[in-house]
Amino acid sequence: MKKIILFVFLFNFVSFVSFSQEQDPEHENPETGNQFKKHTVSFFISHAHISTAISNDEKKWLILPSIGLNYDYSFNDTWSIGLHNDIITEEFEVEDPNSHENVAPNRNSEEKAEAVIERNRPISSAVMLSYNA
Repeated sequence: MKKIILFVFLFNFVSFVSFSQEQDPEHENPETGNQFKKHTVSFFISHAHISTAISNDEKKWLILPSIGLNYDYSFNDTWSIGLHNDIITEEFEVEDPNSHENVAPNRNSEEKAEAVIERNRPISSAVMLSYNA
């Protein structure tokens, strides 16, 4: 049974790869002959660098795992617009940027708690405009 499942999986994988190499003259630039894809979706695994993280009551630089999903739409082979999303997969605490104005340097435990923001799997999204020369 395992051999049949493996064969079906490999057969489908090979057939998808063979179809991905088709040339579509509709999406070809007549001046350069280059092909471009109208829609592009990408998934990635990476690391986020957090410079204002708090760990054990001291400021540290943390490197945390993150995943991302990007979507791009190409108008032509030069211009595209996209939505890029990142999700940090761990919980962490960061320093509150507004806390320096209100809290004295020798703060007590309640003031320290107010000066820290807890982040639970934050998501960041950005709209990107791309130019390819």
